[in-house]
Formats: sequence, C-alpha cells, structure tokens
Amino acid sequence: MSLSVTELNYLIWRYLQEGGLEVSAYALQDETKINEYDERYSDRIPLGCLVDLVQKGILYYKVNDMIQKGGEIAPEDIINMNFNLLSSISQPSDGVEKRSIEPMPVVANSTSQPISSMGQNGRMEDDNEFTVVLRNSFVFPASLASNWNPHEPNVLAWGQRDVTSNICTLSWDDSSKAFIPQSQPLPHPISCKEIVAISWSPKGHTLVTASENGELRLWDSSGSIRFIMALHHSPVLAIQWSPNSAYLVSLDITNKVVVWDSQTGQSIQHIDNLSTDNTDKCLGTDACWIDNTKFVLPGSDYSLHVYQLGDGQPIGVLAGHTDTISLIMYNSELRLLCSASDDQTVRIWKGNSINSLQVLTGHSQPLTYVNWCKLGDGNWYIITCSLDGSLKLWDFLKNRVLDSRLVDNGSPILVASLSPDSTKLATGDSDGNIMLWTITATRKFKQLSYYQPGKVENSNFISAIDWNSTSNLISVGYSGTSSCVIKIV
Repeated sequence: MSLSVTELNYLIWRYLQEGGLEVSAYALQDETKINEYDERYSDRIPLGCLVDLVQKGILYYKVNDMIQKGGEIAPEDIINMNFNLLSSISQPSDGVEKRSIEPMPVVANSTSQPISSMGQNGRMEDDNEFTVVLRNSFVFPASLASNWNPHEPNVLAWGQRDVTSNICTLSWDDSSKAFIPQSQPLPHPISCKEIVAISWSPKGHTLVTASENGELRLWDSSGSIRFIMALHHSPVLAIQWSPNSAYLVSLDITNKVVVWDSQTGQSIQHIDNLSTDNTDKCLGTDACWIDNTKFVLPGSDYSLHVYQLGDGQPIGVLAGHTDTISLIMYNSELRLLCSASDDQTVRIWKGNSINSLQVLTGHSQPLTYVNWCKLGDGNWYIITCSLDGSLKLWDFLKNRVLDSRLVDNGSPILVASLSPDSTKLATGDSDGNIMLWTITATRKFKQLSYYQPGKVENSNFISAIDWNSTSNLISVGYSGTSSCVIKIV
C-alpha cells in the first residue's frame, strides 16, 4: 500500500474545490500544477474521498490500538470508543496498560440534545432532521418559460414547445390534494414555433410572450390579444418591464434591443449593440431597469451601457467584465447594480462611478444566477449560483463568502430562483433535480427538501424555475418532459 505526494496533493486539491475554497485550490494548483492530473483521476475518485480516507484511517488506528503486545484483543471495558481524530492521535499505542477509559461528554442540562452526524458534502446535520421529498401537485406540458402573476398567487402563465401558451388559474382541492386548473389558451400561428420567453407586467394586468421567430405578443389578463410586435427576427433572450409597467425592453441573440410602449405596442427606441470586432458573439443575455426612464444593457466588449429612455447613445459605460454578461440586477434601496458574467465574476456598481465597487471572485465556472437578498438581520447580501455546482452567500461589502454549498450530486446548477419573501432558494441542476434551501440565522444555507422528476433523457433539461407571490408554489419547466407545479408546505 502506498500514497504518493502527488496523489495526496490531488486529494487535497479536490477537497478544497468541493468545499468551495476556490482561492486556496487555485493557490495549490498554481504551485503544484496538480490540475494536470485531473483527467487521469477525476472519473475514478468520488466526491469526499479525502474525508472518507481520513475516517477509515482513524478506524484502522483504533482497531490496531486494540491489539495488546501479546497479540490478544483488549477487553471492551478498557477500550475508548470515542472515535475521533484528536483522541486517536493523542493516545499512546504501545499497550493498553498506559490507557485509561475516557468518559463520553455529558450534557449539562436535562434537555435531550440531537446527536450530529456528518452529512453529504461535509455538512453537519442532525439525526432527527430529514430532507423532505417533494411531489408535484400539477403537471403541464414541456415548457421553456413560465411566470406567475405578481398579484394573483394562483395564476400561472407558461409557453409550450408546440406553439401554445396558456394562462391557468389553479384552485386547490383539499379532498383530492391536487389543483383544479382553469386554463385559457393563447393562440399563436405555427410560424411562431416555440415560445421561448413569457413575462407578466409588474401590475399583473398584461402578459407578453416571445416566440422563436422573434415575434412578441401582448395579452391582457383574460387572454385577449392586444398587440403583435414584430421587429425582432431572432429568438428573444430577455424581456424586462419598467417598474411602472409602461415600457418593456426586449433583447435577442443578435444583440438587438427594442424598447416598446405597452399602451400602444409601438417601438420607441431601437438599439443595435454590435460588437466592435463585427463578430456574431452574444454580448449578454439579460437587461435591467434602474427606474422608469433608465435601463442597463450589455454593450460592446462585454461592458454595461446605461441608457436614458429615448436617447440613441448611452449616458454611461461600465467596463470590467471580459465575457458574456449573464445577469443584471438593480437594488433600488441600496442604489447599487450587480452584474454576473461568464468570466466567473460578479461586479457591484455604484451610480456615481464607472469603476466597480467590488469584484466577487470564487466560482470556477460561469455564473447562472445572482440576486440581492435581505435577511432577517435587516442587511443585504448577494446569492450566486454557478455551473460549478455551488451556491454562495456573499457579504459583498466585505467581499467575502459567508457560506458555500455544493448540490448533493455535484451537478452544474442551470437555473435558480429566490422566493419573494427572501426565505427560500430553489436550484435546478443538470440532472433535473430541484433542491430547496433556506438561509439560517447564522447566515448558512440549509437544505430543506428536494424534487426528482424521475427518468430524465439526455435531451431534457430544466428551463425555468419561478415562485408565486406568496412563496408557497414554484413552477418548474422541463424542455423534454412534463413540467410541474410544486406546493411548498
């Protein structure tokens, strides 16, 4: 039996990555070039291997310690059964005569305390706590987009892959423990192809759907069409409403942006954010309103361009990212803007400066989710998720990670959504699993429950997760199998 220095370094490197300690992992990688062995070992070494080997080593030490000098097994009454690292290395191993029985720790009060055990990903979990398995309460066809009405917690709109959209009112039936749907179809011509985006206005009175061919349709809440808006000729990536629902901005895969008047259905602003090197690369997949007259778009060289409504040129340019802008979120209370990018960083921007207030680094793959989160202590934090399979809670003012977790199977997180009351986070990974998390008073993530869709084909993926306004229902869209609504109890 042997363990080389290189193999040990690789196990430590993997342990640092799995624990979310990316900076430490990078430092070890920079000094040892241990990442060069990842192709050789990655498929053969499971998650948590280093901790597992250490635990087995402790067990081996204790078994070896039970053998007396004469080769006999020590009697049970003089064997210390408190198996842990410190007690193992502190005990002499040259015979049981020098050992004494160590008492187990005693709880001072009379209240029974739960015994903690090591859970997956190295987390400490209580034995009397179980992760709840969620079940769907309503099923609808495969979908790329779904959105709850912001003022009607039981009204869901979704777009299907067969040129169909629906507005559905879900009424809960206590006897059958299921939802009774009342659906209103939204007709689209066959030329529209798939419905790729759908969004309710902030007031909940109107709904916009975007088709694969670039056509947008505006509907009222009863399902009657109001306008057909056809200036895009490519799939739309993002639809964002102004806070007062008067305008909406749409961004397509060719970096073309159109600002629409929701009262007339007319275009009032047209922006072509073409890259400076005249390539077809996508500059960004999101847009954001700062107030009712100013909005932020991905710009040339992966910068952020701030526009005033009606102006053809940006009033500000925020440069710093080096890859596609994936998410943009504005916090009106703090008056801060945050942006996430495929360059694996999050940048915080202050309105009176063109330089980043903070740059949050720590993820090892592109970001797939970012949001502001106000916790019970009244302070604001930032939540991020990434294709590296981790979710992180940030104290962005001090630029430090408060907590980091890996999804149990280590799969990339494709989508995520924070509940409107900021108490729960739902993540969806590449295996199709939904995990529900809460943030404790100590600012740590704790897994509450999970949902598994069953057999998932390779062509199927999670396309959307959305919370209703009362934070007790989530809609989950799957591209190749039935989508669903999950009731959170």
